Formats: sequence, structure tokens, C-alpha cells
Amino acid sequence: MLPIDFGPVSVRMRGIVAAVRRRIFLKKTLAIAALFVARSNCGGLAARKDLGMSRTIRPTINGVEVPVTAPVIPVKSEAHLLMEAELDRLKRENESLRQRPTGGSLSLKVSEKGALSVYGMGRFPVTLYREQWERLFAAAKDIKAFIDGNSHRLKLKGQE
Repeated sequence: MLPIDFGPVSVRMRGIVAAVRRRIFLKKTLAIAALFVARSNCGGLAARKDLGMSRTIRPTINGVEVPVTAPVIPVKSEAHLLMEAELDRLKRENESLRQRPTGGSLSLKVSEKGALSVYGMGRFPVTLYREQWERLFAAAKDIKAFIDGNSHRLKLKGQE
């Protein structure tokens, strides 16, 4: 092959050619390493000429050629392991929430600020401070009378 001078570009072309040669060398090196791995994993090796190459080594098991593939070992990253742990925790939490009694049961809890929260009345808790609950209990008879007097105007949950 005749050398072609591209002027200042020739240096760049030589670099590209060198990079291509390095890549080809790397591919051949990886193929040889794969053959050694295959040879250690199977019974024997068969040599033959293939596509103009002087010698190609193919792994065999009991005289039958086997394809050369590098073993794939699944490796889970730390993020994947953390995600699996979080998924397991959420599944356990969902299961415990499903087993809780629903409908009709009220539960009480004291909030961080010292208020009493009643859960189970609706979607959100009813939260009042102690003085507010005492005022509400003191007015319980008036509230009951008002509900009885206006029952025709008040709706029950689920009615429209």
C-alpha cells in the first residue's frame, strides 16, 4: 500500500490508525482470554482453520463444539440491594395495614404538641386541645338537641 500524505492531517490519521489497531488487539486479547476460561470449564479443545485464520481454537465437550461465551455473573449494586430492602419493608407495612380493623373503631393519640387526636371519624383525624374537648363535652347536651331538631336537614354519610 502506498503511503498517502494528507499534509497536516496525516499525523491525525496515524493516530486514528493506531487507535484502531489497539482496539483490534484488545478484541483479540479478550477472545483469547475467553478461550482460556472456556478451556478451564470444558473437557478439551479442538483446533481448526477458519476463514483464512492460521489457527482457531474452539472449546469442545465430548468432541462437540460449544459456543464461547464469557460467564455472566449477576452482581447487584448497593443501590439495588437498598431498593430491595425498602421494597420488603413496604410490603410488610402494607400487610400490617391491611390486617388492622377498619370501620367503626376509633383510636386516640396524643400529638407532638399535646393535643388529642381521634382517628376513625373520617379521612383525617379530629384534633383538639384539652380545653377545646372540655368545652365540647360541656356543650354535648346542646349539640345533641340541635342534631335532633335539625335531623331532617342533616345528611348521613353516604346519602346525597
